[in-house]
Amino acid sequence: MTEQNNPALLGFNAYQKKLYGATSKEQVFLSLNKGIHEFLRAAKFSYEQDSLDKMCHYCQKSLQVILALKSQFARVDAHKNEAILHSFYEFLFKKNVSIQNVSDKQREFDSLLSTIHGFYTLLEDQITPPGEGKNLPMRTNTVI
Repeated sequence: MTEQNNPALLGFNAYQKKLYGATSKEQVFLSLNKGIHEFLRAAKFSYEQDSLDKMCHYCQKSLQVILALKSQFARVDAHKNEAILHSFYEFLFKKNVSIQNVSDKQREFDSLLSTIHGFYTLLEDQITPPGEGKNLPMRTNTVI
């Protein structure tokens, strides 16, 4: 699949242009990962409020972002780092889908959110140049 007909890449580039103008692809990548966390946090809050329809809605939103990111790294000739990212997004996808089938959803959400937060922090440390502030704070206990 070429860059011209890869829907995930086209969406990624459109997202970058529309919302961020000159922001780097790395910053958009960070923002999309933050979005996964925010959607799952909202899903957890919805579950706590006994709103299963909203929980499913937010899980679906996070799955859409995960699938778009996962498709970025699904090439046969992927670099080792790309293969690792693909595996990570595959893991997130499976965990997200399985939330509806586990008995302790609260614990599952907490585990998944902790994993995503750790990954985001690692990414942010790698992407943000030394001396620059971290400009995409990740909320951990507030609600959308």
